[in-house]
Amino acid sequence: MALGAANPLPVLAAPKLPEYPYTLGVASGESNADGIVLWTRLAPKPIHPASMPPVNVQVQWQIAEDEGFRKIVHKERSMDTPALAHSVHAEVGGLKPGR
Repeated sequence: MALGAANPLPVLAAPKLPEYPYTLGVASGESNADGIVLWTRLAPKPIHPASMPPVNVQVQWQIAEDEGFRKIVHKERSMDTPALAHSVHAEVGGLKPGR
């Protein structure tokens, strides 16, 4: 991944955070016939930027056809970085239309 290569910070695959990091939720947009863009930001305390460690964090995300997440249709890993305020933007394609 280009961000990882350009950013020499260590990567935390499973960081120990004192609080829940997804306080801002997950947003989606730019939908098309077979995809969307998902956005989230790891921010245990959004008004305190130092609430996240100054390292890259690997985030795993999933899309399912059901609310119970029993029918996973897409999953991937993304990297968030301090340079992007620990935000993740995932462009997802290949989904079934109208789902």
